[in-house]
Amino acid sequence: MVRSEASHHCANSLRVIWPQILWTHFNILILTLPLGSFLFSGLLAGILYDMKATTTTGGGNTCIGPHCYRLVFIVMAAACLIGFFFDLLLSIRTKMLYKRIYFTENSNKNSLISSRR
Repeated sequence: MVRSEASHHCANSLRVIWPQILWTHFNILILTLPLGSFLFSGLLAGILYDMKATTTTGGGNTCIGPHCYRLVFIVMAAACLIGFFFDLLLSIRTKMLYKRIYFTENSNKNSLISSRR
């Protein structure tokens, strides 16, 4: 009985805190999109491209062929795979949390209905 009351308290606390958490996560997400784009597509790709490129007589760097961006592709693919696995882990944990909250609420409703009879 104590455990279901604690779970019910947790569910009520989540309802109060969730909108604040949601906006915090949304703002962090909005901040990380351009930051990640700059770091990976701009800075990292430029540095790795310049490492593979050969210097030309005019003072610029030139690289022709798929080998120029191979390392950039591998790094970005690895970052995407890591992000995918973290997203998968988060969705599994969230699903388990919501199942626990749902079953706690239903068991509380059922106990209230049965106590009224």
